[in-house]
Amino acid sequence: MSHVLQELTESEDRYHSLVEHINDGVMLYQSIDDGGDFVILDINTAGERITRFYKQQVVGKRVTEVFPGIRKLGLLEKLKQVYRTGSEGRNTYRFYTEAMTQAANERLILESRLRRAIELDELSVYYQPLLNVMTQEIVGFEALVRWLDPDEGLILPDRFTPVAEETGSISAIGEWVLETACREVMDWRGKGGEPGILSVNLSGRQFHNQRLAMHVSDILDRSGMQASWLELEITESVLMELSEKTVRNLQELEKLGVRLSIDDFGTGYSSLAYLKRFKIDKLKIDQAFVRGVPGDASDVEITSTIIAMAKNLRIQVLAEGVENQQQLAFLQGQACDQYQGYYYSKPLPAGEALQLLLKGGVEDIPG
Repeated sequence: MSHVLQELTESEDRYHSLVEHINDGVMLYQSIDDGGDFVILDINTAGERITRFYKQQVVGKRVTEVFPGIRKLGLLEKLKQVYRTGSEGRNTYRFYTEAMTQAANERLILESRLRRAIELDELSVYYQPLLNVMTQEIVGFEALVRWLDPDEGLILPDRFTPVAEETGSISAIGEWVLETACREVMDWRGKGGEPGILSVNLSGRQFHNQRLAMHVSDILDRSGMQASWLELEITESVLMELSEKTVRNLQELEKLGVRLSIDDFGTGYSSLAYLKRFKIDKLKIDQAFVRGVPGDASDVEITSTIIAMAKNLRIQVLAEGVENQQQLAFLQGQACDQYQGYYYSKPLPAGEALQLLLKGGVEDIPG
């Protein structure tokens, strides 16, 4: 990388219009082999492996094309598109392609549509039952946000949530989901339903809000829901930060009386220290492990270990993504507490979830 910097220093005038510095030392070069691609250099963060790559690709060949106007040619926008569409993080390299332009444009369109969807109340809360593994009784529901687009139909969260997180609108969406779910579930109680625990996901942005406990308390007051009926799901990565704000939020939520669960347990950092330090009520085993049982030996060992550990720590454990009777039978054999998944029911609109609750659940579920 020093060779690159030396070459740029010695030929500053020649490369002045070729190189554009943005933020933390990012540079843009035209590819030697293919005039349609570009090499991105991040000189502040490039590691040894990337340095060797750049020496081979840039320093080892003559740069013969000098662009007279980077902004006029739109190269800065192409660079931004590489950053928008890249998912590998820092200390990596990527090539710009026209596909990135298309992906970036689609992302901008989705961002605009999502903003409109929020304004026009196109978001909705669906509910997936949480079941007692042994009795098949409904013990709660998880609230899941869905986007009902008038043209495209149902849009799932894995498509629009990353955009919401990037733009910051995930906080507003998350708070709306929490308030809507509390209100609708309390409406079920007024109609004779006993929904049990309401489980709602918290985004990292929500959890790092220093007024989180106050927001939750206000929503509980407005809806009339008891704190013990609400379970907030957070990920391992959020807990692993263990910042002063994280600790304070956990303590305040515990004082409030709401339940806390760890979502997708086993897929994050999986440090067990926080299980000792904080009052965690439930671990949710990620469906990536549940999917392979009972046929995959590794998934069997991992799932069994998590269940046994949770039992020893007196923490409830729930298996996500149960899709067949064989998986349920395995969980019963391991004395898992709860499960959720398409084997029992897909996520349902509020009205259908209430009807399921009032009729006593799904009939004729084996197990």
